[in-house]
Amino acid sequence: MISAVVNTYNAQETLRSTLSSLCGQVDEIVLCDMQSTDDTLLIARDFGCKIITHPRQESDICESARNFAFSHATAEWVLVVDADEVVTHSLLEYLRGVAKQPNPPSGIYIPRKNHMLGVFTRSSYPDYQLRFFKRQDAYWPPTIHSKPIVSGRTEHIAASREDLAIVHAPDTMERIMEKWNRYSTFEATKRKSTGQTVSWSKMFFSPLFRFIKVYFLKGGFRYGKVGIVQAYQDAFYKLLVMAKMIEK
Repeated sequence: MISAVVNTYNAQETLRSTLSSLCGQVDEIVLCDMQSTDDTLLIARDFGCKIITHPRQESDICESARNFAFSHATAEWVLVVDADEVVTHSLLEYLRGVAKQPNPPSGIYIPRKNHMLGVFTRSSYPDYQLRFFKRQDAYWPPTIHSKPIVSGRTEHIAASREDLAIVHAPDTMERIMEKWNRYSTFEATKRKSTGQTVSWSKMFFSPLFRFIKVYFLKGGFRYGKVGIVQAYQDAFYKLLVMAKMIEK
């Protein structure tokens, strides 16, 4: 059995597509909402989701509610899907096959396709996400941009299997920048709490290297203006995190 777990906060713009890709394909959909104020819960009820609520507290980052969501799943295997992602039928068939293996891995890294200005850019592909694992073998640290910790063997789906990739829905520039402003605050706080500092050389070279990596090394130049925007955005995010560390 497979439980799909979806964490939400004001996700009405993308949630319907996400749930449509899961409905009838998994044994249950557990939707953990962080006190949405839009139509998120109405949409979830339309799809017959098992709805639970986690206090939003000081932020709407989903990591703080991941383990709470898992605790309400009933299947042995959990598939984590964000509220702005779509899962293909081929991927779900593949994961069901993994779960039936006599000696399956404890977790599966799944490639993800990201979009920039509506264009799927390979400069960020495969963007592996550890999203399928045995529920009892996983723990998700409640800090921003954390990844689940899975006890046991893990495997990666080959990047060449694009039909098995999670599809990250395109987002507007306004929403992307709003998210990055919020995420950078929490990331700066996390880095400061571990004693990290910002030197002049890091301020200069880290964003520069990020631009070079995305635009040249990962092939962003193939996408014209879109590639330039993506490279500058990634570089700016690095700079923003360090600027907030200095501010703190």
